Amino acid sequence: MAGELTRKDKLEWELLSADGEWPSNWPSWVLESLKKMEVVELPLLKWIPVASRLWVCKIVMRIISESCPTIRKADDAVSGARFLGRAVGHQFECLQLLEGACERAGKEIDEHDARLRQKLSPKAYARLEKKGERYVRDLERLAEDFSAVAEKKMALCLEAQALASFQSREESADFAIGMGESRAVRIMNDSGEVLVGGYRMSLYVLLLIFWRLVERFQSSVQLYRWSCLLLGQAQVGDIYSFQRLCRTYSIRLGARGKRVSKRRMRRRKRMR
Repeated sequence: MAGELTRKDKLEWELLSADGEWPSNWPSWVLESLKKMEVVELPLLKWIPVASRLWVCKIVMRIISESCPTIRKADDAVSGARFLGRAVGHQFECLQLLEGACERAGKEIDEHDARLRQKLSPKAYARLEKKGERYVRDLERLAEDFSAVAEKKMALCLEAQALASFQSREESADFAIGMGESRAVRIMNDSGEVLVGGYRMSLYVLLLIFWRLVERFQSSVQLYRWSCLLLGQAQVGDIYSFQRLCRTYSIRLGARGKRVSKRRMRRRKRMR
């Protein structure tokens, strides 16, 4: 039990310390608001075993930072209030678009499910549905975690906006300027395509959804070939950058199929 607590503490420390520190000369109310937002962005994912949770959480935080970032890079020439205004304005827009994106994703899943029913026999579809039960449950849990984060984030953005109104005229004006600047960053185009996030966003989502299957691969080369088969090499990149990604996010490979001692197996069961 003590070992589990130690690993959980290490998990939280690694995730919270990944982004460095904010400029110390910024106002205390700005720093307090930003630190609260960072803590909220830490996904809980308590339903994932501790041994796997670190790398999965890192992938989740990469997806969040790509699609709905609290703008990470601080410009020394920008005041803290203006920077916070940009972050809050961007968060407001992202959170408003989140509900619509979830509805579209649900419709696409239903359409894909209908096509599968037409292509497969009832017996084959039932077999496929049984195999996918675990992943469907994972998706439901992920949706619940993301919804909880979105609610907390919205509350913190409203709190920051209220705090800004009680500051000096200069800081309040800087915050308002930052809010206006955030509107210049388009998150979605007129066709409904998301503009934020790098070319590897699909890869991060794939690794997140199928994290159980990812851990069954014995090497990064096997995982790379599987990812290219599903997404294409253009969205995965070359093998060397993919292996660097696996090391950066400490992706746990070969977690299944390895021979382990009885002592280690008992310890693993306790940690789960």
